[in-house]
Amino acid sequence: MERSYRNAITLLESRKDRIKPNRRSRASQLLRRTGCGSSNGEDSSTEPKNNRLSTLGDNPTKPGNDGMNEWLDALGYTYREFNVIYIAGTKGKASTCMFVKSFLSSYASRTGVLRKIGLYTNPYSPNIREPIKINAKPVSEDKFARYFFQVWEILSSKFAETMMPDFMQLRLLVAIYTFMGEDVDVVIMETHCGGETDATNFVKPTAVGIAQINADHIEEGGPSSEDLAWHAGGIMKLEAPAFSIPQGPEIGKVLETRANEKGAALNFVTEDHRLPITAHALKTDIKRSECSLALALTDAYLLSLYSEKSPPLSSEDISIGLDRFFWPGRFQRLEIGQNSWFLDGAHHFQTIPKAAEWFAMGVCEEATLSPFSYAIRRLKQTVFNCEEKGNPKVVVFGHRARGDGEKVVESLAKALEKHRCKAKHVIFTTDWDDTSKITDSDISAMRSYAQTWQKLSPNSSILLEPNNAAAIDLATKIGYQNHAMECLVTGSLYLTGSALRHLDPTAEKV
Repeated sequence: MERSYRNAITLLESRKDRIKPNRRSRASQLLRRTGCGSSNGEDSSTEPKNNRLSTLGDNPTKPGNDGMNEWLDALGYTYREFNVIYIAGTKGKASTCMFVKSFLSSYASRTGVLRKIGLYTNPYSPNIREPIKINAKPVSEDKFARYFFQVWEILSSKFAETMMPDFMQLRLLVAIYTFMGEDVDVVIMETHCGGETDATNFVKPTAVGIAQINADHIEEGGPSSEDLAWHAGGIMKLEAPAFSIPQGPEIGKVLETRANEKGAALNFVTEDHRLPITAHALKTDIKRSECSLALALTDAYLLSLYSEKSPPLSSEDISIGLDRFFWPGRFQRLEIGQNSWFLDGAHHFQTIPKAAEWFAMGVCEEATLSPFSYAIRRLKQTVFNCEEKGNPKVVVFGHRARGDGEKVVESLAKALEKHRCKAKHVIFTTDWDDTSKITDSDISAMRSYAQTWQKLSPNSSILLEPNNAAAIDLATKIGYQNHAMECLVTGSLYLTGSALRHLDPTAEKV
């Protein structure tokens, strides 16, 4: 087989949905719940009784770490290859990773100490290379193909086909082998799912971070927040300082217990006094918490490199890091012709109102009016039968077909209403720009979302377009017909990523 990028992708994709027999390792025997993590082989009496975390994993028949140690040994990996800053959580772990990367990058620019900073995040991205970055850039197609085939040939020469890694495990192994081959100094890594039995939980990290934990996005009957905390706490290690954003009392108690079991020193991080009062990257309280967590992790890592008691991260490093913080598809605005696109991948009912507020403040004059001024304007419009002026407002919404989707739609509709921003057109779509991947459940979810929106905002024109690229084209057509439009694309990072690639030809493609 030719060692081409296309062939690497084809071979990697072939590892999806493969069910392998469990190895009879102690880690496998101790597994009680999940298909989304890695075990250190330790039993624990504090393990929660809810055994339904398998609903979160890619392959509920086996733990995510099943076979990882053997494969890593075959590839010659040791924990001394590079330092790791390791982050778990149900929300905000990716943005915390991005903050750490931004601070380390600004520090490296000033000092020249760190030559290469690896980043492994967003593991469920449809862009195969996007999770594997060095100095903020996805690994090139040529390098991905080269390292992929080296990994594949080493493993296939030592393991039977049934004992080979699945898709997520294999891409992680390629990431690790890439970081080894490129001689990175440090890797910032987020878990796939959970922590205790996650495929990533083989590392000996320099510092550990735990972002927000809650089960609000889990379907009824799934794992509780305490279950999720138990798994997230599984990434804590002896001798590695651990940090968490403030959590609820029950979750905090679980994390403290897990820290004691692991012999880890856990600190709950309050807002860092070094953060500026205003910054584009710190739009919400939770972002300030995540950024404070990132600063604690950055300080801990840099402190491990030096003998000085004071971490060497300067106020200038923090300021530049915040100024340069950029996450494609999060609070991103594009001006294309006469159309304005607002992309934010918020996918939770608690976070999507901020996307709605950001959109409203950017395009709806009424959103900035005082209650008195708004009342006067509405009175004039009613008395004189005046139509609202301005370009039509369009919403393109896509959300993975799961239990909380209607709640997210409701939250978005109410938030736009709160900020006096009326969507004239709402287009519901899916995560997919490949029609062959769209399922009946995707179609059913779209219809359900449309019904929810219609009840809350009956004056909106609602359209259904399963293919998300076609949905973006539909919004563009609305802009063409009206000479301009302003569009919020939200509900899924898959959707915003696909929209960005469709709208911007320079964006990274698979």
